[in-house]
Amino acid sequence: MGLDPIALRQKWDADANRHRLYAWASKHALWLERQPPRSQMGRFRRGTGVAAANWFYWWQPGAEVELSVRDGRLIVANATQDMGTGSRSVLAHTIAGAFNLSAEDVEVRIGDSALPEGPISGGSRTSATLIPAALAAAERLKVRLRRRARGARSATTRPGAKSSWPHPI
Repeated sequence: MGLDPIALRQKWDADANRHRLYAWASKHALWLERQPPRSQMGRFRRGTGVAAANWFYWWQPGAEVELSVRDGRLIVANATQDMGTGSRSVLAHTIAGAFNLSAEDVEVRIGDSALPEGPISGGSRTSATLIPAALAAAERLKVRLRRRARGARSATTRPGAKSSWPHPI
């Protein structure tokens, strides 16, 4: 075809994230200094190529995440298990991000069938299901915390003043 393989993928692929990757790869020394196509002969050849792919993800309906506060600490719970795909980290970072906290400030409880239903463990399904459920749980807890904070306002609190999440928690 006579086209640079990266340029060809940029032409065919509309994904903005991969376009940033293509731009980075096209400037990489390994790519710029590669052997020209068909410059080697024989059965075994060495070279540098490029590949790109899409992978779908499934969202599993019915999954729930429980979010509570105990002793000033956020606790996120779900019955899913972590078989090395990072489910604990996904939950901790999602909740921490929703409350502008550090992931270390969030306790994660998983792997107990008594907890709210979780997704099956599969890399394309677990995170895609847990993140929206965790964010919904975070929004519900924020509503409850705001109500509690309004009811417990002290005389020193200015009406309409914004506080950070650790204070209401």
